[in-house]
Amino acid sequence: GFAGLVAAMGLTFIAFEGYEIIVQTGEEVKNPKRNIPRAIFISLALVVIMYCLIAFVSIGAIFPELPSWKFIGLHEELGIMQAAELFMPYGAIIVLAGGLVSTLAALNATTFSSARVAFAMGRHYNLPHKLGAIHPKFKTPYVAVILSSIIMAVMAYALPLEDIAHASAVIFLLLFTQVNLAVISIRKMYGDKLDYGYKTPFFPYVSIIGIVLMVGLAVYL
Repeated sequence: GFAGLVAAMGLTFIAFEGYEIIVQTGEEVKNPKRNIPRAIFISLALVVIMYCLIAFVSIGAIFPELPSWKFIGLHEELGIMQAAELFMPYGAIIVLAGGLVSTLAALNATTFSSARVAFAMGRHYNLPHKLGAIHPKFKTPYVAVILSSIIMAVMAYALPLEDIAHASAVIFLLLFTQVNLAVISIRKMYGDKLDYGYKTPFFPYVSIIGIVLMVGLAVYL
């Protein structure tokens, strides 16, 4: 029902979260003012199209005794894989392989993201300064990478998957609530003094709507 749809919106938000990692590559990107906004919109467009096509085809092509939404609900996270098995040779294996590749890519991106944030905060003394250390040979923030990897490994091993999913969804919703607040604060403090690469349209209404929706979803979850 509607309650399940709202909960799914909060839980699947993390599947689109990768665009935020693009911003954290700012110091490594050529012409970030131009390329980062472009990369965000291109990646979002491609991901939304791919997710929708896979979901529509997988759900639309099955003809079980149960309605599609009950079929997916019954099989839970394996729903799309089970659906693919019904209408495509080796469908489950193909979807499983795609899931493993995307999971590894997400893990790589998450490791980069968490290490990059820890490195930046360590460099500015918001966290222990050692996190801002750069490897003399590889020129990477190796202390931040190692610490981030250990924390993620411990959490993945020690906590139930469902609890991790709920916690991460709520944390990301609160994170982007802060991002929307920051947009309003920066524009209020600096106005047109900064040379923006991209400006949020219909300011501040888009940010306010984002804050309300994300806080609402977080509280609901």
